[in-house]
Amino acid sequence: MSDFSSPAWSWYVGAVTIVGLLACLVLLLIASRRKVMAGDNTTGHVWDENLREMTERLESLEELLPDVENLEIDESMVLDLSGHQSSELEVVLEGGSMPTPAMVAWARELQVGSWYMLDRNGRTEAVQLAWHGMRKQLSLFVTPQGRCVLFQQHRLASYLQAGLIVPAQDESLTVRATRSALAKLDVDVSRLLH
Repeated sequence: MSDFSSPAWSWYVGAVTIVGLLACLVLLLIASRRKVMAGDNTTGHVWDENLREMTERLESLEELLPDVENLEIDESMVLDLSGHQSSELEVVLEGGSMPTPAMVAWARELQVGSWYMLDRNGRTEAVQLAWHGMRKQLSLFVTPQGRCVLFQQHRLASYLQAGLIVPAQDESLTVRATRSALAKLDVDVSRLLH
């Protein structure tokens, strides 16, 4: 133990500590000069700018829509108002099954940023929920390749009901059990009475 009581060890540990702190300071200075994010919390890619522009226009479209649940929007109207080509934006107008109120509620509760598997036109692909409108009548999903898929709320609920869009991440056991119980109650309301 007497080997470590020499005053040289104190100087050695102090010097190593100071060199380590200086290295951290240099690293922080280098990292602070490098601009990773744009001022608006995006990575600054052209795709981010296109998405932001599209969501602003879709927000305007949603404000024009009345609060009617089963109103079908026209794809050409969306494409005209969004200013995007049909290859960049796909509007889902058909498919799924008649949604239950629980599925409509679930569609409204989907979290932006969550990943889902979408089964559409004979192919299954990963999509991320990128945007919900303020009134949640419209939802925009984006593929990793940058293609956008737009759903109206009732169409999204019908895709959820049919299992054509499912969460890519596993739900917790309690959430899954609650959703299953709600679905069973929607099918047979008489279960509440017994």
